[in-house]
Amino acid sequence: MKQINGTPHNVTTDIIGRITQKKSLLSSHKNEIYVAKGEQKLPKGYAAVISNSSTAINTPFVSDISIEQLNEFNEGDVVLINKKGEIVFLYEIKSNHNAIFVTERCNHRCIMCPQPPVVEEEDKTPLNMKLISLIDKNTEELGITGGEPTLVGDN
Repeated sequence: MKQINGTPHNVTTDIIGRITQKKSLLSSHKNEIYVAKGEQKLPKGYAAVISNSSTAINTPFVSDISIEQLNEFNEGDVVLINKKGEIVFLYEIKSNHNAIFVTERCNHRCIMCPQPPVVEEEDKTPLNMKLISLIDKNTEELGITGGEPTLVGDN
C-alpha cells in the first residue's frame, strides 16, 4: 500500500475518507477528505484536510505534504489518516489492483510465507465496511485478501 507521511493536527482517531479536490457549498462532507494545494483558505465541513500549508484550522488536517506528494492524490481515492500523520491509500481509483485486506490471521503456516502468525487482532470489519461504502461504484474488480479471509466467519 502506498503511504505518505505528514504532520498531523487535531487528528485524535483514524479517519477514512474519499479524496476530493473540489470545493463545494454544501456544509457537510463527512466522508470526504479535501486536498488543498498552495496557500488558500482551507475549507471546513470535511472529515479532514491534507495540505502543503500549515494554516491552523479546527478541522483535522495533515500538513507538510510536498506538491509532488499532493499530485499523487486523485479525485475518488480512499485514504486512512492516523494520529501519526500517516496517510495510507486504501483504494486508488486509477489502479486496476485494489484489494480489501480482511485479516492478518492465518491457520495455514506455509513455510514460504514471510508473515508471522497472528492469533488475535482488532476486527477490521467496520473499517472494511466503511471502505466499501466509499469505493467508486463503477469498480469492476476488487481483490479480497489477508492472512486467510475465511477465518472472519460471518463478518
